[in-house]
Amino acid sequence: MVFAAFLVSVFTSLKARNALWTYLMLLASFTAMFCVMNVAKVVEGDWLWYTEHYALFRDMALYDYLNSRIENITIKPNEPVYYAIANATFHLSSGSIPALASVVTITDYGAIGAAIWLIGRSTFASSKQPVNPHILIACCLIAVTFTLVTQLVRQEMAACFSLLGFAFMLRRRYLIGGLVAIIAVATHQSAILGVFILYAPVLALHQRRSTAFARIPLALAFGLVALGLGYVVSRSSIADLGSKDDGAVSTALILFDVALGLALGAATILTRDRSGLGKYVLLSFALFYLAFLPMMTVPLAALRLYFYMDLLRGLAVLLLFSSLVPARTPNIIRVLIGSAVSVGAVAYLHLRVERSPFTFRAPVTSYIFYPAEL
Repeated sequence: MVFAAFLVSVFTSLKARNALWTYLMLLASFTAMFCVMNVAKVVEGDWLWYTEHYALFRDMALYDYLNSRIENITIKPNEPVYYAIANATFHLSSGSIPALASVVTITDYGAIGAAIWLIGRSTFASSKQPVNPHILIACCLIAVTFTLVTQLVRQEMAACFSLLGFAFMLRRRYLIGGLVAIIAVATHQSAILGVFILYAPVLALHQRRSTAFARIPLALAFGLVALGLGYVVSRSSIADLGSKDDGAVSTALILFDVALGLALGAATILTRDRSGLGKYVLLSFALFYLAFLPMMTVPLAALRLYFYMDLLRGLAVLLLFSSLVPARTPNIIRVLIGSAVSVGAVAYLHLRVERSPFTFRAPVTSYIFYPAEL
């Protein structure tokens, strides 16, 4: 299904006016594939906890569930978004777990897909290029940690909402962006970090009348806030006070992301980024790593929040392509480059699934050719 959609997309994307439909076709096919993968996933880890609590809606109203203490966990009433979605899904599907897996997957990729389209359309327009749907779908695959969609369910959903709000902020739709930020934080409080690292650069640099002299103390203040947020997270319940050992963030991955940030910085300077997005993302990189420093003392906190870097990694890929590919490049060459990047993103996805501790019953390559090989 995905393979067939990809082949069709190569031909439809040869005409710039087909970019939206090509992108939607690719996004829908990948989302459908991810739904199938998550439905087939072995129920274990945090996903087991979510499915057990999902079953509680059979006898508990949402109002009663929120703020209740179940075993040693208190359900926070100020994080109702996911629970409301799960409650509605339970009653509409008669408690189907596959329905929950599908709704969670569609929500995440729907939010990230909308965000990447809004950001990508503006970015390509600024660089005077037609929208490249293959680059955008590659960004979607990179910007979401697929293996965490049905693991750290609320955190990943909150991250996707954070990027969607950022997309609206870039378009100066501050009210909608603010509302989406509230939804993100009301999904999981860790989104405070995601919202901060994404929104702060926009608020600091988007005002054209402000001078560089006025921005410097504001940037320093944001840096201190980032350090403070990292310290709070390292001492919060999300860190579990070091009582769990789920591993740590790979040093190689951190070095790769730092190198990606440096490459983006060089590209932004050399090409004189017209969209302005480059400097926002670079500042977001800096704010994230300032927040990350205190979290490194508690590996579990760092591990559970490092996936916010996935959002920046996806944006960096978008910006590097739009800035390094000349505007006069023939469309056929542009399509071939975009297709190669999207294939690379699929390989990246495959490696992450292969290295994850979760069981999806078949490799990504089988699902891509589904149902031919599955």
